[in-house]
Amino acid sequence: MVRHLLPLIALLACNTSTDKASADPTDSGNVADDSGTGGGGGGDIPAQPDADEDTIIDVHEGTADADGDGKANNEDRDSDGDGIRDILEAGDQDPMTLPVD
Repeated sequence: MVRHLLPLIALLACNTSTDKASADPTDSGNVADDSGTGGGGGGDIPAQPDADEDTIIDVHEGTADADGDGKANNEDRDSDGDGIRDILEAGDQDPMTLPVD
């Protein structure tokens, strides 16, 4: 009988529902899209530019050309030229964290 309850327990643990009544209508839930006007008591982070859309903000990548291909790192989807796209090397989808590679 316990085996039959495990999927239900796992489903309840996920709890993907959102409480629309208390949700901030100006908060997109995505840091990259957050304009900083969410009214979250000063905790909102303004959106940061990410020219090559690799989830690494441009200020972290810089404008140097690490791989010598003629593209600035912040506009190059594989800025170190190792054949692995920067979006994979970012480590996560949070633009405010530094990349792992």
